[in-house]
Amino acid sequence: MPKKTGMIDKVWKTGGVLFLGAALALHAPAASRAEEFRVVKTYGTGSGLRGDWVKGIFQEGGRLLVTTPAGTDQYLPSEDRFLPYEPGAGFTGNRVTGVAEFGGKVYVGTDRALNVREEGKWTVLDRYQQVLHNEELLYADGKSLFALARVMFGGVLRFDGTKWTIFTRGPGTGSMNNATSLVTRGEEVFVGTTNNGMYHFDGGKWTVHGPETGLPAVWVTSLAVGTEGVWVGTNNGLVLFEGGKFRKFTVENGLPSNKIAVLRVLRDKLFVGTMDGGVSVRSRGEFRNVSAREGLSDNRVEAIGSAADGAWVGTVNGLNLLAIQ
Repeated sequence: MPKKTGMIDKVWKTGGVLFLGAALALHAPAASRAEEFRVVKTYGTGSGLRGDWVKGIFQEGGRLLVTTPAGTDQYLPSEDRFLPYEPGAGFTGNRVTGVAEFGGKVYVGTDRALNVREEGKWTVLDRYQQVLHNEELLYADGKSLFALARVMFGGVLRFDGTKWTIFTRGPGTGSMNNATSLVTRGEEVFVGTTNNGMYHFDGGKWTVHGPETGLPAVWVTSLAVGTEGVWVGTNNGLVLFEGGKFRKFTVENGLPSNKIAVLRVLRDKLFVGTMDGGVSVRSRGEFRNVSAREGLSDNRVEAIGSAADGAWVGTVNGLNLLAIQ
């Protein structure tokens, strides 16, 4: 059975939409009642997931995919449960690490290769030159598909629809096998790394940002593009990059933790997953937090994905459906 959140006395299921019992509304702070963020339900091994530690949440062909160390499972809305993801003949890999659509094709990265679906058939790419298509994060912006492989013989690859190239900052800069996240904004490219801060290409030149330029740490965990600018998550705070300057946000600004794990912008709202404080949603210039105290299955957030009226939040101890009302 799905885990109980402790605060939810009853959950009614009407027309496929889950609603909280009145008990939760009584616990909601008065300031948040105009726009509430709350845990509707938590899923785990009792719901068909092969593990409780959620490592990734993806959308593939309209299907919700959830990856745990044991493999990737697909959500069945009609049954409100999960079954193993079985994409069909030609697909290779057990754990999905990235999904993107580009040029009329679907790209799915796994623990073994990069799978490409076109006209209902899968083909497999295992490497480009010395860079392996393995454990890749994928990002597509309409002009290019980027594949980030953080493995031995990894790096960042770029596909323009015709050919693959190894994406670097120029001759002699080496392979970006320490890249954690990549986003673009027009001609700009932003790359987060594990130990070199953030690389920024402004359309003409590269700049390396670290503590000396205002970044609070050299470990960039996640990036997201929002209406306010480019959000940069680090293990020592959240920053907003705009106009060449960083604006830092910490627990003093309302965040539940300075250790940022994952960022997602969904419907113009920034969702911030932390390593030890749960998830925070930036709305109307303020951060509103949901943690284990409010029913989240764990305060260590690993992944965030889009839901119809909110977000899916994956933790080390279960998958949560977060609603916004």
